[in-house]
Formats: sequence, C-alpha cells, structure tokens
Amino acid sequence: MDYKSLRVIFITAAVLAGLLGGAAPVYAQPVLVESQPAADTLIGASPEVILLTFDRALEQEGTWVEVTNGAGDTLNINRGQIDPENRATLIVNVDPLPEGRYRVTYNALGVGGSTVGVGFFDFTVELPDPRLVIVAPVDGAAFSAPVVPLEFEVQFFDFGQYNNRINLYVDGQMVEELRALDYTVEGLAPGVHQIRATLARFEDEELPDTTSTIIIAIAQPDIEQAGREAAAVAPPDPGLRLTAPQWIGLLVLSALLLGIGIWLGGQRRTAE
Repeated sequence: MDYKSLRVIFITAAVLAGLLGGAAPVYAQPVLVESQPAADTLIGASPEVILLTFDRALEQEGTWVEVTNGAGDTLNINRGQIDPENRATLIVNVDPLPEGRYRVTYNALGVGGSTVGVGFFDFTVELPDPRLVIVAPVDGAAFSAPVVPLEFEVQFFDFGQYNNRINLYVDGQMVEELRALDYTVEGLAPGVHQIRATLARFEDEELPDTTSTIIIAIAQPDIEQAGREAAAVAPPDPGLRLTAPQWIGLLVLSALLLGIGIWLGGQRRTAE
C-alpha cells in the first residue's frame, strides 16, 4: 500500500474519531412496557395499587401519574412513587374505586435523560352483583320468647368501603344499620313479624335486588305454664316459724287450757 492510500485512511479514521468523540449521547424517552391493571382490561375488584413498569430507571422529580374517572375527577392518593427495589416501576396508591371506566395518564422522566415518556391507558372496574341472604332463622320460624338472633351471608360487598352496610327493617320500620353478619332483635310483641334486610351504600343508596325477607312469630305467653314453672323452681315453704317467747307463751297457754279442761271434767263428775 502506497503512502497516498495510507494518508487517506489515516485522515478518514481521524475524522470518524472526531465525530464520534464529539457527538452528544442520545437518550430515548422511557417506554411503558407493563401495567397492572393492564391496558383496556376488565377487572372484578378495585385495585389496591396501580403499577407502571417502564423500560428504564426513572427520576422521581418530573415523573407523575394521574388516575381519573369518567367525570375527570382525580382519584389517586399520591402521584406515583418509584419502587426502591425496581426503579423502573411506579407505584400509585388509589382510593377504593367503584364500578366504572378509569384513565391512567403518566409523565415519566428517565434517569440521566432530558426527554419524558408521556401517555395513558384505560381500564374498567366491573364488580360482581352483591348478594345478601338471611340464613337464620328460617322463614316461618316461631319463638317462645321475644328474642330473635339473626345471621346474614353477604357476597361481593365490602363493609369497609363506600359506607357499605345492611339496613334492617322490622315490620317496615328501620331498626338498625349493620356492619356485621349477626344481630339480635329483642322486645318483639307476641304475634307475626316481618324481618327485611337490604344492602346499602353511600349516604342513602339501597340495593333493592339484594333484599332478603322472612316472616317469624312470637308466641303468646302462657300464664298458667309460667305459674307452674315458677312453682317448680320456688324453694320449699319453711312453714310457721316462732320465736322463743312465742313458744313459751304457746306452752303456757296450752297448759292453762289443759288445766281448765281437767277442772271442768272434775266439776262434771262431782255434779253427777
């Protein structure tokens, strides 16, 4: 190879080295690679958190997430915290979400970069229909005392959300708002009573499709039986109890009467 060819190769290499050495590094914007819930999915329960995972580590400053409902209300508690164990993942805490469609909008800044990844995705919460059943007592049960223990079974209904509760009615009148699966109704008058329960949420929204109704009866009190039962458990009658002076007086009186009787008998024999 001659000198001229070597010189051309040398100059070309120097130019390339200068270009490469002086070029500024290029950083692409972060790309969302996975989310929980996934985009455009239908889920049967409110997510406790929303997770967004990108293709690179993120800077906390300049990175944020917003979760909105169909009315545009923001529902996330925080704007997204970077997972300390995986800096490419954002953790977004949300309040319990009722049924509906939601949009997650994000703005993600990669570590060492000057460009941000922006975008959004949607998901839908569709809960199973809640269910309420009065499992005890059975319909038509009768009680000898005015005390009726109730037991409920509830499905797909969280008492910790949306002021969820059981509205309990006796003979058409609300008697209690329950957040437990058992309750005792007391003080019912003798006769037939209707007990009705229905699920409710928020301030005054009842779910009529969850209504469960039973009829129970409280027996009339049996006065004669009550008297016999009271007598059966009563302590035995101790009889007449006299004090010592009373006993002495009784003995003196008995002796006096006996003496009078003897005297009268003697007088009758004398007369004969």
